[in-house]
Amino acid sequence: MNEDAKGWDQLANIFFRALLPKANAEFYVEYGWNDHSFNERDFIMTPVHSSSFLAGFKKGINFSDDKWLFLNGEVTHMEQTPDYLVRWAGSWYEHYQGTGYSNANQIMGVGAGFGSNLQVFSATLNKGYNKIGILFERVQREPNTHTARWTDLSYGFTGQKKINKLLIAWRLSGVESKNYAWKQDASRFNILGMLSLNYYW
Repeated sequence: MNEDAKGWDQLANIFFRALLPKANAEFYVEYGWNDHSFNERDFIMTPVHSSSFLAGFKKGINFSDDKWLFLNGEVTHMEQTPDYLVRWAGSWYEHYQGTGYSNANQIMGVGAGFGSNLQVFSATLNKGYNKIGILFERVQREPNTHTARWTDLSYGFTGQKKINKLLIAWRLSGVESKNYAWKQDASRFNILGMLSLNYYW
């Protein structure tokens, strides 16, 4: 049945997660389609059409009862596959007549936005509630829709400190942007800072 005629969004995905308790680790993969195949022949001919994937891992290294080193890595690929040259699939999170997966006009999903690619790695040393770590992030913004590829490289520090009933968390990163706003050879550098306070009654 042609769901496009009804103006419906179409999303199908599969998810796999492997837990390794003895190694204090986990791996996970999610693969999805933003425009499901019309029939079996359509799927066999172009199985990657409108597809996207996410893959990641987490690993904990224990030094003592309350002291851990956590390693995290994740890759999110939402750029259209090469078959978009003959069959446009639209950006991930949107499909038909401008509709998409959103709430109050805000995207539901990864913070990189429509049709973007994201790679992130972090290493964090935790002791109880307190932690400090490093964070690396690369975002390629909607590469299918522009000639110049806007790429952000971010690197910085994260931390968290509990003082009595107050929990303070922060992040400080530098962001290097290449071809900023999809303008060829335009470069920018920004500082990103975040601070949160939580009080436990």
